[in-house]
Amino acid sequence: MANVLFLDDNDVAGRAMHSILARGNHTCVIAKDATTAWRTLRGTVGFDLVITEVRLHQGDGLTFVQRLRDDWFFHALPVIVYTGENDLRFVRRALALEVQNYLLKPYDDRAVQTEI
Repeated sequence: MANVLFLDDNDVAGRAMHSILARGNHTCVIAKDATTAWRTLRGTVGFDLVITEVRLHQGDGLTFVQRLRDDWFFHALPVIVYTGENDLRFVRRALALEVQNYLLKPYDDRAVQTEI
């Protein structure tokens, strides 16, 4: 069982990911912005994985990933980008940040469970 932090400001996406993770007996904490995600990470020990959207209403998921990579405590935390954004600039930037994978929406139960 994995503890997953999901960063996406879309309510439907949050419910969908929560449901996918619950079917695999994983725990999902949803953050709608990078500030909340950061506070959640800093206040809760034990996340195994972060899944983030690239485009957020306030900021972007890749800036959040950069912050993780720059932090001595969280630099090795696995991150999956799961987004509808297929622009190669974002893909290259994510891969440069050493994300585990860059997946395109719509959500796929099997792909999420495989990544975990």
